[in-house]
Amino acid sequence: MMRQQNKTLGIQQRIPLDILLIALQDELTGGVNEVRLRELLQSEYKGANRVNKSINQIKSVVSEKNKLMTLVNENKEETLLALQTKSDRNLILTALICSRYSFCYDLLVIFGKQFRLQDEISKPLLTKLIGAKYGFNRSCENSTYCAIPQFNEAELITRSKVGVYEMLTPQKIQNDITWQIWKECFFINEPLYNREETENLSFEPFFKFVIFNR
Repeated sequence: MMRQQNKTLGIQQRIPLDILLIALQDELTGGVNEVRLRELLQSEYKGANRVNKSINQIKSVVSEKNKLMTLVNENKEETLLALQTKSDRNLILTALICSRYSFCYDLLVIFGKQFRLQDEISKPLLTKLIGAKYGFNRSCENSTYCAIPQFNEAELITRSKVGVYEMLTPQKIQNDITWQIWKECFFINEPLYNREETENLSFEPFFKFVIFNR
């Protein structure tokens, strides 16, 4: 079913992962420091409106509005430890974004599906596929431009040349909690999936970006 409501797209601005990391660490150790957050974001964005929009998005990702934060809060020490490992940090932050903004999850799944068929994905093909799900409109295009740099920053994909994307080497998960967080993000976005059928998860496009051998 096509989703066309702007509120479903959710994400309106790129979320810098390094700043999201700080917000998450603060949230897990006493609460987000909005003054600090604002200072950091002022180096990323010009204009109070853009900074305020980014603050609201980041706070939303690490708040109770994000269903994945229940698991994260229940495993604070394990999560903070996992965040010290680069690959796990990339995946935890990506999972939090994808669980809060289903558009980002859907876009990453499209990447995963296409990377099973080909090594490169062109911008026109990506636009066509995500547009078929959300409708061909400016909001969809803007949200795509916000999400892709986050996947790039997390080292899941790379832009090999203008308008062409390639997948990077799947990230090896080092900590059990990271695997739990990645799985829970999937279940949040796929509520009809049977949680008992975990042996089939490797066939799902969302899991093409990770390796977990335990």
